[in-house]
Amino acid sequence: MIRSRLVIILSTLLLNVPVLFGAAPKDTVYLSSRYITHMIFDAEITYTNNSNQELIDGAKLESGNKLALIATRPFDGTASFSVEESGGSFHTYIIKYREHPRELIVDRRSGANRNAHYQMDTIAVSSLYTTHLIFATDISYAVFSDHANMAGMIVKDGRNKFAITARNAFETTASLSLEEANGLFHTYILRYEEDPDDLVYDMRSVRPGNAGTVGGRAKAVDGTAITTARRDDAPLLSDVIQLRQGLFHLSDRAYDLVFTCENIFSYSDITYIVLSLENKSGVSYEMDNVQFITETPGRSKRKIKSDAKLSPKNRFGTLSAPPGTRSRIAFSFDKITLPRDQVLNILFFEKGGSRNVTLTLSSKDVNAAIQPEKKR
Repeated sequence: MIRSRLVIILSTLLLNVPVLFGAAPKDTVYLSSRYITHMIFDAEITYTNNSNQELIDGAKLESGNKLALIATRPFDGTASFSVEESGGSFHTYIIKYREHPRELIVDRRSGANRNAHYQMDTIAVSSLYTTHLIFATDISYAVFSDHANMAGMIVKDGRNKFAITARNAFETTASLSLEEANGLFHTYILRYEEDPDDLVYDMRSVRPGNAGTVGGRAKAVDGTAITTARRDDAPLLSDVIQLRQGLFHLSDRAYDLVFTCENIFSYSDITYIVLSLENKSGVSYEMDNVQFITETPGRSKRKIKSDAKLSPKNRFGTLSAPPGTRSRIAFSFDKITLPRDQVLNILFFEKGGSRNVTLTLSSKDVNAAIQPEKKR
């Protein structure tokens, strides 16, 4: 009787070893040789193990918490891929092949850390024309699954734009994945079409879980998107830039150009600055760059000047403006506050010209930032 009980107890323990030792259950990830699959984790990836490098090609992205995976060729059977995060979390995934996986963005972050991402409908590209994608913030990462047939680049003078062209006509499909500076991750399926209906895909108005405006017509977000949760309720720059002007005394006029700081908002640990340009001249103004520099003006020869350049986290819009028009741009920063004796200089630089202007904001102006209104 005692021996039989021991056998039952030992059998139960052996069957539940993974539970006792906290081992994570196996999870299956499907890869294709046509598309790149991205996996996103909570913390930086410190270790990976690929059980079959002949079938699976993988790399960690510079952001540290993302993996890019692709099958080198179609295969039967299974393989495994293991990942360890800096916090100690360890994951092992069973890898199987599927020509058209249901998910190309596999988000393994905890719910509180998830940011919105999209997996959109197919985009048609051509070797005769260039297709442009426009996003709300600068593009920090972009990759094609098929470089032999596709060529693309981040537009130098507007890093929130991506230009695509086909090197030649192709019959299969491929994928393009991009990440914005605000953390939003996008994956698109690309197919060849000699004369596409749309050559501009404006993603600036897309919201998680809603339809995106693609080529001027609404197209629904693909149902394979994993999550629509935002990291927090901080206002988007595309909303902030549309709020009515609240500041009217912060402007400078030169060359028949009026540069104005229309709003300074603060939300949690984020500072928003909205700028505008009214072009009253007869010559177009094309923006090259805008710089933000804090300065402690010297009151005497013994006073040391202290300059520091502030780097925006994101931007939306442009200050380029044809004659007789007005343009706007919005920036977000980590929280900005200034001591009483400091100022914030905003330097505007013209591309291919010399109409460069500096707008100076006092510490009182910057520290008086208010919360943005809720967009109705």
